[in-house]
Amino acid sequence: MQSYPFQPIMDIAQICVAHRIEKAVLSPGSRNAPLTLAFVRNERIQCFTFSDERAAGFVALGMAQVSLSPVILCCTSGSAGLNYAPAVAEAFFQQIPLLVFTADRPPEWTDQLDGQTIRQRDLFGKHVKASYELPVDYTHPDAVWQINRLVNEAILTATAEPQGPVHINCPFREPFYPKKDDLIYTDNQVRYVQKFLLSKELAPHHSGFLLNSLEDSKKVLVVGGQNRCYPFIEQLFNELQVPVINDCINNLHYYEGGIKHHDIFLAKPEIQEQLGAVDFLITFDKSVLSKPLKNYLRKYKPKIHLHLQPEGVGALADTFQSITHLMDYHPIDTFRVLAEKKLKGHEARVEYGNLWRSFDKQAALAIDQFFSKPIRNNPFDLPLDLPSTVGNDNKTNALLDHNKFSELLAVYKILRSLSANCILHLANSMPVRYVNVLGVYPKEKQNMWVAANRGTSGIDGCISTAVGHALANRNMLHVLITGDIGFFYDRNALWNIYDLHNLRIILLNNHGGGIFKLIDSGKLPESDEFFVTEQWLNAENTARDFEVDYTLCRTYDELQTILPTFFEPSENCKLLEIETDLDSNQEVWEEFKKL
Repeated sequence: MQSYPFQPIMDIAQICVAHRIEKAVLSPGSRNAPLTLAFVRNERIQCFTFSDERAAGFVALGMAQVSLSPVILCCTSGSAGLNYAPAVAEAFFQQIPLLVFTADRPPEWTDQLDGQTIRQRDLFGKHVKASYELPVDYTHPDAVWQINRLVNEAILTATAEPQGPVHINCPFREPFYPKKDDLIYTDNQVRYVQKFLLSKELAPHHSGFLLNSLEDSKKVLVVGGQNRCYPFIEQLFNELQVPVINDCINNLHYYEGGIKHHDIFLAKPEIQEQLGAVDFLITFDKSVLSKPLKNYLRKYKPKIHLHLQPEGVGALADTFQSITHLMDYHPIDTFRVLAEKKLKGHEARVEYGNLWRSFDKQAALAIDQFFSKPIRNNPFDLPLDLPSTVGNDNKTNALLDHNKFSELLAVYKILRSLSANCILHLANSMPVRYVNVLGVYPKEKQNMWVAANRGTSGIDGCISTAVGHALANRNMLHVLITGDIGFFYDRNALWNIYDLHNLRIILLNNHGGGIFKLIDSGKLPESDEFFVTEQWLNAENTARDFEVDYTLCRTYDELQTILPTFFEPSENCKLLEIETDLDSNQEVWEEFKKL
């Protein structure tokens, strides 16, 4: 009996296990057989298979978003790896760790017109933290040592702050598959490198600057970028009474004093002028969604702008063009220091915070009033100029200003129907914008986490990422709100063999890219064909193909009937398709922006 020639590759799986990596997303192929066998035959790694590499990349991204530890991606050679690129770029800008293995032909066959052979070295360019290439032959002990060292280094790089994806290219020679009498074993003593992380306390002069700036400033504002959530923040900012911006993606909605409707009132120049420039702006974490907030802070620049980011993040992301001080500390460490100091709200600081909160309450009231007028409950396929019809019971009261069933109304009702114990996934373009203006409320939603791919903000991968979440976190309900272009672009995410009973998909189908109706391109004669890209698909066949429970909704009354049971437990994934009229959605949105 002889050893399997790819035993050093088999050992890679055990190195990953030693680093507590538990999940792998694999795509079928021949060239990557040694890697596939390594991961599948290791009982401590949970493996999933997805044939579409683009979907697979986002599934792995979703899993890593849940665990904040690396997830393995593995594919064959050639264009397969290129299909990972959108997910890899998203992971890079979201700072999500992925361990991306691409099988490859031996280097001498590059540019020799051999099948499935492309230039795979540094395949993802600057959208990974690092790229590695394994040796082709393992006959010398130094080559085996090199494989071990490179995989250890790749994992440590992926998990170091800021976390992110790394690429490991693996050129393999044939034959790939083990022979019947080949010895394959798991080396439980495989070497792995442990890294000890030192706690980093705020230096006295840094904490002193922070405390003095807070005490000396009358107008303080806190803006968090996309993140999961932070402890201490509710207690801290309740005591300080400073306004904290709650973009829906920064998951600060559980803080009752947060500002949730800034998209509405900051769009008004007179309110921006009344708020004026803040004395002390504290920002932290990743991307900010709100365009009115960006415009306001770029116009009214703060006197002091302190940005918090962990050491090693590198690029100075000066989103508001106003950073004056940068602290290389994790926000958690910084907020912990502030919470321990038991600072109290200064009278002038509280007054400024109350001004922000008063505008926020006015906006919240205006939203509820907007949705409290009679609706014309028209089906999508009937003319919109039919006479208005108003029901004679209470369920028709929470409705629209100019009598049309729309996406905005649907999202308003959905947000108020969600279970508290869920993860809300928001696709890009209009869904994430709808939720940001409508707000996620804290008392009912303390166990809700909002997830969105706002690293590159593309529409690709919205379903796949939610699928990854649902597979990695089986104890939570996962609810995805997506538009039709993003849905049909990524429906291969549902092409899998796994139980997705804890996933609910809400498809807002207006038969085109609705966002392009709302910007300048919507006024062009070429708009419908080349920007909006009108389409007349529906999701019924997709649901049937992938054994998803499907419901179609075209009216408000239907929505009211469906929502009470839609989020209840079931054996299958559920898909609710809400079909609306593109022009009506545009009219309602334009009217809503006048609040």
